[in-house]
Amino acid sequence: MFDETQFLLSQRNNPNSRVRSNGVRWWGYPSRTGQITCIVLHTTESNPGDGSARRVAGWQASTAPAPSSYHKLVDTGNIVQTVLDEQTAFHAVGFNSFSLGLSFSTRASLWGRNNRTDTAMLERGAWVAAQWCKKYDIPVRLITNSQGRRGVKGIITHAAVDPGRRSDPGPNFPMDRFLSMVKEYVDGKQEDEWEVFWMSLSDSEKEVLKDFISAIEEEGTNARSFVRQLLTFHREERGKLQEFIEAIDYMNSSPRGQGRALSALWREAGARGWLRDIEKFRENRNYETEELEETS
Repeated sequence: MFDETQFLLSQRNNPNSRVRSNGVRWWGYPSRTGQITCIVLHTTESNPGDGSARRVAGWQASTAPAPSSYHKLVDTGNIVQTVLDEQTAFHAVGFNSFSLGLSFSTRASLWGRNNRTDTAMLERGAWVAAQWCKKYDIPVRLITNSQGRRGVKGIITHAAVDPGRRSDPGPNFPMDRFLSMVKEYVDGKQEDEWEVFWMSLSDSEKEVLKDFISAIEEEGTNARSFVRQLLTFHREERGKLQEFIEAIDYMNSSPRGQGRALSALWREAGARGWLRDIEKFRENRNYETEELEETS
């Protein structure tokens, strides 16, 4: 679904850490003592952006002065694995031996300020969490500190794990939205449909869709949700310009909550010279409809 890279701390030396059993100085353990039962959500408290996850990983690998590591980091364009699932990351005191650490490369105070940035990170984070939920049979639900310590499976925030010292991912983190995304990926509603669609596109079509998503997100609309509506409307012609055209007509007939998205799409269509193709398609479609009526 999303590209993922490895930058394993266990293969790099941080002079500030102790030598572990694998002979490397790093903030983590080469194995774990407990079974995985939960996912802990964090923010890195660093500036967001494409490439920021890799920068945090580099800092943890080489200069972090105190215990700091996550299993995976996500930013607006990347997923970076820094600690293997079977290894112990140092991310949540008291929970490290039985949890997986997922950190959003942003500041807790920034949630809600930029929908485009939030969505890009949430999509990647939700996808990572969903893979773990499926692999380790973790229900998509929020759990408390006491539940986590008793072995109840679920998802928990760093703030709940260590309330006396930590507050991430922050009070403005869109938890309901995030859990909904995770559940959709677990159920396969997003992953399967999007994967099939994406693989059906040519390289040029992928570039067009990326620009389209950017334009929609700038309007404050959930682009992935909007595109899923396009896919639902025309499952037989994925990746075709015709699909977008038909979807525009459909959304125009049922525009609830999508006015700004349609405006953005029309701007993209005009900028990319699609309007002439749209009119041409409509003319052909009208002709086919009239021909059909004449022969019926």
